[in-house]
Amino acid sequence: GQCGRRHALRCRAGLPARSGLHLPGAQELRYLHQLHLQPVEGYAADDPIFAGRSADGIQLPGTPEHTVNASLYFENKRLTATLSYNYASSFLDNEEMGMTAFTDRYYDSVNYLDANVSVRATKYLALFAEVGNLLNQPLRYYQGTKERVRQAEYYGIRFSVGARCASDGRRRQSE
Repeated sequence: GQCGRRHALRCRAGLPARSGLHLPGAQELRYLHQLHLQPVEGYAADDPIFAGRSADGIQLPGTPEHTVNASLYFENKRLTATLSYNYASSFLDNEEMGMTAFTDRYYDSVNYLDANVSVRATKYLALFAEVGNLLNQPLRYYQGTKERVRQAEYYGIRFSVGARCASDGRRRQSE
């Protein structure tokens, strides 16, 4: 297809040099009986080239350089509890990459902490509670540098409680 000025940055002029590291793992903490830790860290390094843009150290749009995901969970026959942490470093927004570094829009780095617990009340009924965004992390976009906030959205801490019912071998959920 053709690349006009408006779409020049979405057309690839070359392939990025892609490298990275992914370190998944799971460890049962036997001394804490049925408590588990699952950390995952990722690192990506890119050297993309885009039509209409000089090589100015731009990162691959939509790809954070660092990501960390870790879960701590406990489980037995009646109780399941999970605490999950997620981190992503800031990254170039793939929807609004400008013609210069000054006009690039970035999705700011984020830290999320979520928790949930489920208790099996009977053979067919489980009660649950879920809490998301415990760190009350806003969603932020900035232009060029972190000091130029372009958009900030605050969603607050969210929670839900409810019951899950199972019958005929299938799980159903009502909140």
